[in-house]
Amino acid sequence: MEKLSRTLPNWSSLRRLGQSRVVALTALVPFIGTLILFNQHFVDLLVLSPDVVASWLGKPAEAATEASRSLTINRLVVTYFGLVFLGAASFLFALLCPAEIKRHEGALALIEAERPLITPARTALMVTQVTDDYLSNHGDGYEARGNEALRTLAYPVDLQLFFQEVVRQISQGSIEGEDADIYSVNGNIQIDNVARIVRAQRRMERGLWMSFHTEAQKYNTDLLALIYEAKDHSRPVMRAIISTLYAAGFLVLLYPTAVTLFQIIRRAMLG
Repeated sequence: MEKLSRTLPNWSSLRRLGQSRVVALTALVPFIGTLILFNQHFVDLLVLSPDVVASWLGKPAEAATEASRSLTINRLVVTYFGLVFLGAASFLFALLCPAEIKRHEGALALIEAERPLITPARTALMVTQVTDDYLSNHGDGYEARGNEALRTLAYPVDLQLFFQEVVRQISQGSIEGEDADIYSVNGNIQIDNVARIVRAQRRMERGLWMSFHTEAQKYNTDLLALIYEAKDHSRPVMRAIISTLYAAGFLVLLYPTAVTLFQIIRRAMLG
């Protein structure tokens, strides 16, 4: 599953295609494609030269006109479906990609844009968000939501380790020695317990989570990076669908070119 999480494109990788204006325009193809690609006048403008087709296919001159028209229509059909795949992928990307990924090219861009605007109140909200992201994917059974394999794709091992290290460092500077159920038998801080206390913000544990929030203000860069990475890995099923649609679209569009190249090479070798 970890190999799959590394192979499956993140939202930031899909952003290069999803934010492209040219590719984004393909989202209109399913709606207006039939009016353009299959318009009689448009087809007439794009009909391949009968002489060229005759040379490619080795057909006699009298059959070349019909062959060129048939080949043109077939190519338009293939092009239409390729653009439909790309259009569907672009539409889903625009609809489902997290806003943080759309607005910022990477975690560094998000940090540079947001860090000057952070207040203690926003730090507290960020702490709640990152702990909720972690527990909803890797907490106990009652906390985790959804299929385990999908949760691993949405919050991979590298991101878990990053979260755990950030919480450990904040805890060491804020709640070390507090009378709370946050230590394991061997004396190590139990990250999941700290995350639950910080997220729940129960009144009886107010001193603990308030100290954690205060110390967390020194780690705003890490908190922003955690938020960005969690968003970047979210919705793995939709990322897989969008990636498949993009790949299918480009392969379908490449098909006519590959066939033409093959025919030209074969004709040159036979001739």
